[in-house]
Amino acid sequence: MKTCPKCSAQVKDGTNFCPACGTRLAEPVTAGTATQQTAPQQAQAPFSENINSHSAYGPAGAPQQNRTYTNTAPQQQAGPIPNQGAPKQQPQQPHQGPTPVPPPPYYQNVNPNQRPGEDRFKEGFNNAVGKTKNFFNNTADESNFQDAQDVQQNKILALVSYLGYFFFIPMIVKPQSRYLRFHGNQGLTLLLAEIALGVVHAVLCGLFGLIGLAGIPGAIISGIFIVLLSIAIYGAILVWVILGIVNAVTGKAKELPLIGKIRILKEF
Repeated sequence: MKTCPKCSAQVKDGTNFCPACGTRLAEPVTAGTATQQTAPQQAQAPFSENINSHSAYGPAGAPQQNRTYTNTAPQQQAGPIPNQGAPKQQPQQPHQGPTPVPPPPYYQNVNPNQRPGEDRFKEGFNNAVGKTKNFFNNTADESNFQDAQDVQQNKILALVSYLGYFFFIPMIVKPQSRYLRFHGNQGLTLLLAEIALGVVHAVLCGLFGLIGLAGIPGAIISGIFIVLLSIAIYGAILVWVILGIVNAVTGKAKELPLIGKIRILKEF
């Protein structure tokens, strides 16, 4: 029995309306109904499972079956999970490797008694000397085309070719010697170069001699120029003579630098 909330009349169970006043009676609330009304409706995610022929659900060779299951368990709302029991991260230690060695100072191993500018001066001087040697040595060499016996017999006589106007004497003594012919040709070219440079020297010295008449400063300037010009011209001639004599005595048929390619006499 239940009581009408309006008129307090006794009403049998299962009656939805009060027979006295006609009031609609509320349905009794049970625990299962309350749980279904208050529980949030969760999405049901179907999933499929394939059972192959080798599983425990059927004999081998049986066709595969697809079974669909419905997840009816209510899903609880995800919330922040406290970080309980998580391992504490250790602070990263800096990489410990070999300690880098600083570069040595620029002048660490330099002689303390030696100034830095001296190294550059020596290097420049050595480069200049090396280029000068290459200039005088890198000339055409025809020694391989000479007869060894001819060279051995006429070494001493060939040096006379570089003694100015005596260049022709070796070729007159042995006109058939190819070795003497080569050095005689070099001696004649050297003689002509000496004459040409002598003329240039005389002309320039005369011009600068006129400047010296302008007074003491002009005389000093002209005197310095004449000295330097004389050293350059006669120094070059002396180098040519020495190189020619050395080549003749050592049995080499090498051209003189700059002027050696000029061949006036016919060679054979």
